Amino acid sequence: TGYVGDGYMSTHSGDATLWGVGSKLSYEINFETAGTYKIWMYVNYAGFANNNCFIGMDGTKIGGDFSDNTLGSWHWNSENPTVYVTAGTHSFEVYRKEKFFGLDRIILTTDTNFTPSGTGPAESTKY
Repeated sequence: TGYVGDGYMSTHSGDATLWGVGSKLSYEINFETAGTYKIWMYVNYAGFANNNCFIGMDGTKIGGDFSDNTLGSWHWNSENPTVYVTAGTHSFEVYRKEKFFGLDRIILTTDTNFTPSGTGPAESTKY
């Protein structure tokens, strides 16, 4: 409970300790504006052994592990806060690192002062 909509993404297989290995979510995004984007993800972790994933853009890892220590509830996290993106279509990737990492929503914003509340803004209609 606590996720938005009909479901969320989670991996239930073993751990992957390297970027680019294992299960991956990939989103093709057309960025109309070049700039530095802050990344927020609405996540839920079952335990400290399940609180990590890797994120990247166009096949390149962004920062270190995406993790935190808030367990057992859906919440917003911005562990790897920013990435510079040129205008045009890019692939945003989330790779499994640990099993039972739950991911429901992703926000990429040029407003570095923005902090989502509740379940966040309405889903974008842009693809």
